[in-house]
Amino acid sequence: MRLTILCLLALSAVCAQEPDAFEVPREALKGVQRESARLAWRPEVGATRRVRAGSQLVLTQTSEHAHEGEAPAPPILIENTQELTLEVAAVGSEHVDVRCTTGKLAISIGGLGPEQHLDTEQGLRSGNPGLDLFGELVGEPYLLRLEPRGQVLRIQDADDLYRRLREKTQGGFEDLNLETTLDPVRTARELQPLFVEFPEEEELKPGQRWAVGRTVEVAAGESLEGAATYVYLGIAEHQGRKCAKLAARFVFRAQDYPNPGPNGVSKLSGAGEPYALWVDLGDGGVLACETQRLLV
Repeated sequence: MRLTILCLLALSAVCAQEPDAFEVPREALKGVQRESARLAWRPEVGATRRVRAGSQLVLTQTSEHAHEGEAPAPPILIENTQELTLEVAAVGSEHVDVRCTTGKLAISIGGLGPEQHLDTEQGLRSGNPGLDLFGELVGEPYLLRLEPRGQVLRIQDADDLYRRLREKTQGGFEDLNLETTLDPVRTARELQPLFVEFPEEEELKPGQRWAVGRTVEVAAGESLEGAATYVYLGIAEHQGRKCAKLAARFVFRAQDYPNPGPNGVSKLSGAGEPYALWVDLGDGGVLACETQRLLV
């Protein structure tokens, strides 16, 4: 199974959806002032932001052919934290380019035999080329292309990124297809949660919800479709800075596979737990977000 291992779950916007009626955790409401705000992503060339984000993906597999009393397969847990620098490189009427640079990256995978750990800050490598390649992204900037409202489209300069990675590793990953492992669309869309798509021309009131369609790839050729729901909570402080606070959750519709492939997967379903994020009142950029946890 090809697991989605970079932060934030390979999410891409599709279309408006019916908002989810999940309950906002009480902890998220502490210190929030119930004030309205008009929010939109307003990128300006040169604007730079450093964001730390994390995710947890829990994959649980059940079998219709399991024998009575047989222990279920242990869940697969993928944990990820990374520090990113995002700099707006170009703003146009049809697209926005954001230069993205990974500063730190840590990924751990358990439940697939021996645990695998990648931590660029501590100099740890997992020994799995497909995983360790992501560590080589540290310090290698690339351009994310987005639509003006914030929908992530692709890595715009992917060919140049592949060239630099090959030169940097001096053939260390020659057995990997970089174009597949670091697919320019899938890899870019894993950063979608760092760009919130707000309702257009609308003042948000505390408790107001909106949703956008999402797709998450959890294995090669196997994806879930559903929606991300956002709730505007009000005005709060984060690290001494006044900003807007939101709660969000991802929910995916069950996907049936009448002809299971080599993975033997016949059905996929998943739902995320609510998490909080803080947004700049001026440009609508995400300042910080809690660890996102998705159960599949």
